[in-house]
This record gives sequence, C-alpha cells and structure tokens, in this order.
Amino acid sequence: MNDLKDKIISNIKYAQERGFTLISDDWGGESSKCACALGCVLIANEQMVSNDPEDNALTAAALLGTSEDWINNFLNGFDGKQIHISTRHQDAWKLGLEIRNETKPFSYSEHMINMDPMGEAE
Repeated sequence: MNDLKDKIISNIKYAQERGFTLISDDWGGESSKCACALGCVLIANEQMVSNDPEDNALTAAALLGTSEDWINNFLNGFDGKQIHISTRHQDAWKLGLEIRNETKPFSYSEHMINMDPMGEAE
C-alpha cells in the first residue's frame, strides 16, 4: 500500500508543479486547471482527464494496477465520504482519507468560485 501512496503523492506534486490545484469531489480537468488525487495520476502519466468519470476510473485503475472498485473506494475516502461496513477495499478508502488529510485539497466548487473573477461558480 505504501507504494501506491508514494506514487499518488508523487503524481500530485507533479501536477501541482504544472499549475494544477488539488481538488476533491470531481476529477477536474485541463480547462479548470485542477485535478483530484487520481486525476493527478492521469496527468502525470500524460493521460487526459475525461468528462466521463468511468473512463477516468478505468484509466487510473490500469495505471495503478488496481480495480475500478478500488479506485471508487479510494475516491470516496479522498472526498471525505463515509465508509460503509460492507465496503470492499476498505484499505483503498483509508488510503484516500489519509492522502486527503495530508494534502488538504480544495473542494471543486471552492476552486471554481476562486477561478471566476465575478466570484460565482459556473
């Protein structure tokens, strides 16, 4: 699990060095210059962040050597959502929450408000 954490953190730093803001609650994208932790994995591996979350999840799963279910549970933890007792891949949820707590992402809506000179989200 430490290998995955190190890779994700490294990819977050890579995206941030290229001007991306780390966000939660959305995959982000090039036009908004933001990305979630796994969106940063896509960016660091020269993949486009798609408007289709399922495409993003499949690509991230392939890049990290995990399943789409693992990716979705990681994102639930990273987005600060509650875990369900029956959740498979509780380790993924815990890792997502751990990385969230360490990196302190902005919420997507907060980022979009900050980008808009009128102070309103799109």
